Amino acid sequence: MKAQGIVVAAGEGLRFKSDIPKPFALLNGEPLIVHSLRALAQSQSLESLIVVAHPQFLQRMQTVIEEFGCKKVRRIVPGGKTRRESVGRGLASLDDDTRIVAIHDGARPLVGPEEVNRAVEEAERCSAAILAVRVKPTIKVVDQKTMTVTATLQRQELWDVQTPQVFERSVIEQAHRQWQGDDPTDDSAMVEKQGVSVKVIEGSYRNIKITTREDLVFAEQLLF
Repeated sequence: MKAQGIVVAAGEGLRFKSDIPKPFALLNGEPLIVHSLRALAQSQSLESLIVVAHPQFLQRMQTVIEEFGCKKVRRIVPGGKTRRESVGRGLASLDDDTRIVAIHDGARPLVGPEEVNRAVEEAERCSAAILAVRVKPTIKVVDQKTMTVTATLQRQELWDVQTPQVFERSVIEQAHRQWQGDDPTDDSAMVEKQGVSVKVIEGSYRNIKITTREDLVFAEQLLF
């Protein structure tokens, strides 16, 4: 089945606190988005990529992609006001014959191509698969009014979700059409609401999301 990747890089990046939009911040001398695109491009499972960029930086994104030879990028589309809207625009731009969709955060530059392959292969079997890693610290539920602990969660049951998240096209498109409520924090939450089982593929702790400037420094250390 033909699989395409949607790389979401349309957010404001307010927590990044930089004059440079986060996708273009340098990681080891190259724009952050280039690392993410290169990792997905190395996956044999993905035929091509669609980049969802901030509407104000479409030309800049095009220039970066051409300069660094990201040849697997099929097209660049403008993002929306929310992440869900941005992903929806990426879905609307898929090739007609695409059946599997891998949705990836443009701010996750260190995902391994083999991890992408495993997630795509699993989604072909069971309709939905996500990368995740086991939670290391102890997690407690805290009452926000009294700031007291109400429960200590079982660590072995908790997973830190990553991307890419991979779905059969029909499954993720239906989830988007029928979603009601606030903007979800990830795409698999929308699929879960449809009653679809989501398979977890154990990923790597290297696959961090760049949210702050400190994350960028940490990512540079992981590159060596």
